[in-house]
Amino acid sequence: MQISWQIIFVYCHRCSKSQFNLNSFCTYFENSYSLDERSTVKSIFIDLNVNYQLFIRRLFPNAEIIIDSFHVVQLINRAQSYNL
Repeated sequence: MQISWQIIFVYCHRCSKSQFNLNSFCTYFENSYSLDERSTVKSIFIDLNVNYQLFIRRLFPNAEIIIDSFHVVQLINRAQSYNL
């Protein structure tokens, strides 16, 4: 099996009028990539939404989940604003 790396960008806007369909998202990856291929994914960057972590673990069992730094800094800034 020849493996190359690629970046797959999935944007789910929570304010969108159309609701993000988790089942179709999972089905897409399950049908497009075998479990062996998905198991080779090393890392995935996500925001702090816990629901993302649940399906990422299902789809990419060996991937390290990394919370992107923008959302961590945003959370710290909000916490500091409340403490002023």
